[in-house]
Amino acid sequence: MKILVKDYKKNFVKAKVESQEDLWYLYSIIEKDDILKAKTFRKIKLGLENTEIVKKPVVLSIKVEKTEFASDLLRVSGVIVEGKEDIPAGSHHTITLEQGSEFSLEKKIFLKYQIEKLEESAKESHDKILICVHDREEAVFA
Repeated sequence: MKILVKDYKKNFVKAKVESQEDLWYLYSIIEKDDILKAKTFRKIKLGLENTEIVKKPVVLSIKVEKTEFASDLLRVSGVIVEGKEDIPAGSHHTITLEQGSEFSLEKKIFLKYQIEKLEESAKESHDKILICVHDREEAVFA
């Protein structure tokens, strides 16, 4: 994870997800009632009679209610607290975090272990390693 801005005294961090491991770290850090802000897609109805539904990219802030971890993404569901004017506050939305996603997270208070996990994920090296095991007739790469 790449930490872009951090201010633990104001209980705020802005970061970018760089790997699937980062999603696992976030799953253990993001809790109920945190505020998560990220770019997401929202279905918006256009027109009154012939309603056309369009997915638009928007930046929303949600008050977290639950998190779900899948192998390659983290789904964070909650109630919208801030967004565009045409998106009503108080409605539910799910933000999907995946590799390459930028987000900001506000907590009531960052606990020591949460700060340690964030810092640990930022220090984590993502070097690519190639292992070769061979004998006289065969080689296996991993």
